[in-house]
Amino acid sequence: MRYKPTNFDIISDDVLTIKTETGHIVKYKLETTLSTDIDNDAEGDPFYYVTINPIYIGVESPPGSLSLAKVKKQLADRNLLTPEVKYDHIQIGFVYNDKDEHQHRWMLNFMDADNNHLFNFIGDNIKVNCAFTTKSWKDDIWHGRFIVYKKDVGELVETSQGSYILTGTSNINNHNLIPLDKSIDLVSLRYDIVANTWTCDLKTKGTIVGEFLTKTLICDVPFIGAVNKAVAKPKVTAELNAIDIAGISITHKALIIKKK
Repeated sequence: MRYKPTNFDIISDDVLTIKTETGHIVKYKLETTLSTDIDNDAEGDPFYYVTINPIYIGVESPPGSLSLAKVKKQLADRNLLTPEVKYDHIQIGFVYNDKDEHQHRWMLNFMDADNNHLFNFIGDNIKVNCAFTTKSWKDDIWHGRFIVYKKDVGELVETSQGSYILTGTSNINNHNLIPLDKSIDLVSLRYDIVANTWTCDLKTKGTIVGEFLTKTLICDVPFIGAVNKAVAKPKVTAELNAIDIAGISITHKALIIKKK
């Protein structure tokens, strides 16, 4: 195929006009280019390739449109995952600035079924309240991520700048659960990039009193993404309140943590 630039005239209006749910009118000029495939030998019409680049013109606020303050209030708790958003699963992990180890942040990486990256959200604080599991892989080093599949996702809300809450379903069955000792008040989940293992730390008043090691986690207990910057090398952990945990089950395939 060989595409050649082709002259053209806009027959209809070349301004895209959008009316928003808040009553505002948004306008874009459509900058269009057209090319023709001169090697197309098929019978019928020529084959054209069109590119359209929308250039922002401005916004109009007709009578009845909402003020900026009301727009912010109306959209503040809007689900970021509208029905047209396509993805297979979410990888939840962290990113950091190589030049500043105190710039650790959480990342929600949306992937397709072939594990290709689609888009992401990055924040300082996350809370996950749906079923999830884990996954690891190796290139130069081991990488570990929490995995939430689309079937278990309900909403993703940005409650404030850089703070996200992911909610959804819980579908983990009971598996001969062992209740936690009543002295345990917190459970932390962390990944070891050297050993390629997940560690489940059992804590009492900030002190680790026990731990489980596993290659795979399955969990539906809500967790809060925490970044401990009080140590020389900041650590990223997922923290679960023990009061939310019905019990833990250990199988030959995974460590299962079930919510009440």
